[in-house]
Amino acid sequence: MKGLKLLALLYILFLIVSCQKSVEVKEILPVDKTVNETQEINKSIVEEKPQANESAEALANETAETQTEETQNESEEELPPPKTELYLVHDKEVYLSKRYAFINVSIRNAEDIRAYQFQLNYDPSILSVASYSETDFMKQKEGMQTLRIVKQTNNSYLVAVSATEGGAYGNGVLGFFTVTFNSKGNSSLILNNTDLVNSKIENVRHIARNSSITVK
Repeated sequence: MKGLKLLALLYILFLIVSCQKSVEVKEILPVDKTVNETQEINKSIVEEKPQANESAEALANETAETQTEETQNESEEELPPPKTELYLVHDKEVYLSKRYAFINVSIRNAEDIRAYQFQLNYDPSILSVASYSETDFMKQKEGMQTLRIVKQTNNSYLVAVSATEGGAYGNGVLGFFTVTFNSKGNSSLILNNTDLVNSKIENVRHIARNSSITVK
């Protein structure tokens, strides 16, 4: 779509520049030309401009019609809902006196998942994330290893994990957060920036389900 727009704009600019060049060349007339010849040439220049403008306008209209048709086709071809899900499993209510708790990040209907990424957002006044630990879900082949990157801020914890080869299938727990509690209250647990990639380095469509936890 963007390429088509760019081509149309370039073509319009080409026509405009061509008209300007023709005007500059044709207006530089020899001194010995008669007045009638000059008038005829100027008349031909004036007639050429609308033709160029009409061509540019026709191309612009054709481009707009193509874009409309493509948009309609995209809306008609609705994709089915994703089968793969990311979701959180944990105790919905905990007591402040409890030293720590675990929040599992689980996956359902995984198909050839080689890498994943997600960011847990939470209320830092209610809880803190101490660490993230992987399970062996991504190591379904013998000898397979994983690479991990984590980035933590005051209210978020980003995790990115990639297997060295192959892909994982089925249902299971990708890993779990160890959290501690700071005060009583309710905190949302939001999965942001989620991404799943298969062994062909293609994005896998999925659903990410959020949760919440109450500290008493």
